[in-house]
Amino acid sequence: MQRPIVNEIVDYLTDGVSVNLVGLRRSGRTTVADAVIRELSDRGVNSIKITGVAPLADRPMAALAATGIEVPGGGASVGAVVAALSKRFHKETVLVIDDADDLDQVSSGVIAATRAQIPFPVLSISRQRGIRAVPNSDLVARFQPIVRLRMPTMEFNELHTMIHGLLPGVVGPSLVARIAVFTGGLPSLVEATIKNAVRTGILVRENGVWEAKSSLYSPRLAEMIEPLLQDVDEEGLLALTKISMLNTVAEADAERFVGRTNFASLIELGFVQTTLGTGDPLVGVFPPAVTEYLLHELTVPRQKQIIEELKQIDEFDSTRHVRRTCSKRLNVDESVFYSHRIREYWRVESLTLLAEWQADPVPERALPLVFALNTAGESAEKMLDIVAHTRKTKDIWAVRLLMWEATDRAVRCNDLQGAWDMMDAGAKSMPEFEHMFWFSKAHIQFLMERIPEIPDREIPEGADPLVGRVVDAVSTEVAIAQGRLQDALRLLDLPAPPSYLDFGSVERGLVYLFSGRVKEAVEYSEREFLEAREKLEPGLSQAHAFVLALGLCFQGRFRHAYTVISSALTFMGNSTMYKVFSEGLVSLASLAARWEGRREYSICLAGQTKDHENMGPYPAMLAQVTNLFVGGSTLRTDTDLWESVDDRLDRGYYLAGLFLAALVVEHQPNPDRAKRVYELSQGMQSDFMKTMGSYVWAVATKDVDLLCQTRTQMMASQSPMFALRAGVRLAVLLRAKDDFEGSMRVADETWQFGKSLPAIRSVLFETLVEAVDLSSREKDILSFISKDKVPSEIGLELNLSVRTVENHINNVYRKVGVGSRSQLQKALDSWLSGLK
Repeated sequence: MQRPIVNEIVDYLTDGVSVNLVGLRRSGRTTVADAVIRELSDRGVNSIKITGVAPLADRPMAALAATGIEVPGGGASVGAVVAALSKRFHKETVLVIDDADDLDQVSSGVIAATRAQIPFPVLSISRQRGIRAVPNSDLVARFQPIVRLRMPTMEFNELHTMIHGLLPGVVGPSLVARIAVFTGGLPSLVEATIKNAVRTGILVRENGVWEAKSSLYSPRLAEMIEPLLQDVDEEGLLALTKISMLNTVAEADAERFVGRTNFASLIELGFVQTTLGTGDPLVGVFPPAVTEYLLHELTVPRQKQIIEELKQIDEFDSTRHVRRTCSKRLNVDESVFYSHRIREYWRVESLTLLAEWQADPVPERALPLVFALNTAGESAEKMLDIVAHTRKTKDIWAVRLLMWEATDRAVRCNDLQGAWDMMDAGAKSMPEFEHMFWFSKAHIQFLMERIPEIPDREIPEGADPLVGRVVDAVSTEVAIAQGRLQDALRLLDLPAPPSYLDFGSVERGLVYLFSGRVKEAVEYSEREFLEAREKLEPGLSQAHAFVLALGLCFQGRFRHAYTVISSALTFMGNSTMYKVFSEGLVSLASLAARWEGRREYSICLAGQTKDHENMGPYPAMLAQVTNLFVGGSTLRTDTDLWESVDDRLDRGYYLAGLFLAALVVEHQPNPDRAKRVYELSQGMQSDFMKTMGSYVWAVATKDVDLLCQTRTQMMASQSPMFALRAGVRLAVLLRAKDDFEGSMRVADETWQFGKSLPAIRSVLFETLVEAVDLSSREKDILSFISKDKVPSEIGLELNLSVRTVENHINNVYRKVGVGSRSQLQKALDSWLSGLK
């Protein structure tokens, strides 16, 4: 955990620079300190740890004694203590002071005096400065040269690993997101939240998957959260409570509502986060668990008092805290902030819509209410209860409400037939909307089962404009999934009639991507993702995040892709889009982690989707195949992976089948099975897809000339990931044909081509390294060659004759495809580095 900050601290300390690490209580500071000590030990650096103890802060030299450092007794002078302590230090020794704020003053003075004689580096762990002065800030200032680092929250992959360590089995992606949001990634709060939620029945295991039945907060967590607020005085707590009641608010407003001094102190303490948009900066309470604590523990009289105080401010506008601005950048650190903001906005919105619906329970008011509850992550039972108590009408709103109910049954309950029966019944009772119901059934079938057959159906004259939009939407989805991208683009470019439904932004990104306009797709999807996030639409955000992450993977930018995925997975919701694309994001994250060489984490991610047979219609949306592929070169060869390819094609998901085949063929080059994929690809309306099909056919048939041509086309495209894979596969194929020199040349060219993608090159070359097929003795000799040992020296080391060693060296040269030591060393420093 927290490996980047540990390495940064150790690097500073070994360079003789002291570090002051600051952070919230229970933020994992002590864990980082202990990890630093272990890393220093691994590097051969001695360290001494001292811990401040608040209850003993008034006792002289209590910290030294409590740590086990012997000090002269009998009222010895400070000078004698300094002299005794100096014997334990030299310039390379590192002193680690945990809870430096709580050191007693005499211990502080002794440490300062000792360091004045021996300038050893110091790691001091302290709280962030704020309302209360830090007692030993003057001591920290003496540790020059010194840098100040803030304790970071856990990255999403670290948080993911920790949660799965605490919850055995499969954990729903939405639950991981909820815990990330609620705790802000503070390790101790994550652990306390999970254990408390399991104990109280908030977290339950249904069908083998962990999910949350209600809010993660319960009064039992108060004992965990209260210590976080220990450094906040009464006035600061009141200010923090006001901001909590406002949810998120413009920075200028927050400062005016709570006072400049209080606001600045809360910022410094780390309990208020600020995020920038194109409008005013917005602020919110961190971590969101503190908001829950403050609001749950707030008495009714105090709540009324705060509301009255806010009303007295002339500039106060109760709608300002949900202002929507458009951020120009993607910052994963803001994800928790925005997710909390989304949840709170839709929670408040649902209360307003509920009151309107209760006054007149018609479908026109029920549908936005259900949507708000859905987006806020409310239970399905609550939403279905709204539907059940809505007055029956026969208008477009009743149709849309029934469509939502049917979609919920199909996606949440996996009851496709039940959903169709509901819409068939609706079509009988409202025959004027038959087209709407038919194409809604087609949309669900597209998402859940297969490509629907879409006959020519004329839209009745005078039909609601929404009917035309639904027809266009389904037709566009089908065209994209089948690779008819020009047809899809024509549909997207049609003038949009006035309607109640907007669609097309996600589909347009998919068209750009699969047409080979990868750079354009990435830029477009990132912009749309940020805008959807700012509009507080989690389902749409995740859909755009999927397209963006897929495009980044095409470019080989897996670290950026993982950042996008981590950000999107913190957004919660129960919408159809959310469920389809969130599963796809987890699957894509698993593949991205595998290509980066993080195999164990990749397998852990893949396991989270193992119970979903058919995740969605687009590439990377097939859980069981993801589970197989994250094993990389250790993939089981007794599994017929082509069955999954055939299944995708039989369902009509031609693009998904093509991309899956490009993975499968590298492990099982079957010309008979690949022929169908190739022929389908050549009929697609995209040169990029045709090239992918040629790649599948070339690898399956071991056609060197076609693979060379395909590799050249891929190198000229905007997708270096595929060019690298083609280069590696070509090198392997040449080696299989005993063209070792040609294989070596292609390997070197491919390595140089991928020099901008260092994180994935070594993983991609694993197959080629294995194909070199060196014996254990040859590997031993190779290790000596890399150390500049001559044959006679190698022979002495291995008890072999010089002639035998030379024979082995010649075999190594031949297998690798080189003619000299310099060429061999060049290979070891590049594509053959995985052999070391």
